[in-house]
Amino acid sequence: MIEAMRGSGPEVFPDLLSTRIAAEGLPPFLSDLARLEWSIHRAKDKACAFSTRDQTRVNPSLELVRLSWKNLMGFIRSGAEPEEGLEFVVIFQNPDTAELVTRVASDDDLLALKLVVEGISSKEAASQGKVSVARVDSVLDQACRDGLLISPPSKIRRNPVSFPLNEDVDERFISAPVFTLQWHITQACDLHCKHCYDRSDKKSLKLPQAMKILEDLYEFCKSRNVRGQVSFTGGNPLLYPHFMELYHAASDLGFTLAILGNPAPRAKMERIVAVEPPAFYQVSLEGLQKHND
Repeated sequence: MIEAMRGSGPEVFPDLLSTRIAAEGLPPFLSDLARLEWSIHRAKDKACAFSTRDQTRVNPSLELVRLSWKNLMGFIRSGAEPEEGLEFVVIFQNPDTAELVTRVASDDDLLALKLVVEGISSKEAASQGKVSVARVDSVLDQACRDGLLISPPSKIRRNPVSFPLNEDVDERFISAPVFTLQWHITQACDLHCKHCYDRSDKKSLKLPQAMKILEDLYEFCKSRNVRGQVSFTGGNPLLYPHFMELYHAASDLGFTLAILGNPAPRAKMERIVAVEPPAFYQVSLEGLQKHND
């Protein structure tokens, strides 16, 4: 075997080992183990620039290893017994700490990589998989948080001329990770509060128009690399005739949801929570006790 490797690099060792396993009576998983250890070594030695400007990309240090034996990571760490079967392992440097991450790839890991490498949009993947766009985006978001994917920074930023970024200014004060739409979907209201700042009689949007606004908001947030939030208000937003359809559609698109409205019956709130619990439900109370009990 040593003679066969002369003039070659260590990367050929796993393949050469596989040709000798039967003849030498070696453990059948040994060539896969060698392939895994070589990939760990390669990922550890990569010099990578983790910044990205325009779109989400795969961590440049990533090694994705396809193995014919399961539990080889357990074998390396604790001597656990390998089992024959297909398994993928991801190996990459953490973008924040540069520490090496080595783990068995989950189905979500593989899906996230496939979407980014093949340029499949969340909406396309959701349609093919018959799931919500929010489900697909949550897979991508988790992969970015894990460091498997590298996401670009928010494009909603303060003017650098007025707010220069330096070592004394935290990035959190310069850019916004979330864009919030406070949406007055109706002027209809069942109360007559003295503190109300808008008593105008405007017509409510028809449902197709409202759905189009949600789609536009989703595309806007995607193009600016931010998460979206919709705060439904009015009037009393629960009096909008298509509130539940609109709330459900916003949930399916993955928006964080909130409601700024009036007190509501328990049954109504249970229907809302069954779709998605709002991040908050705000009710305005103004004046002393004789006005608000």
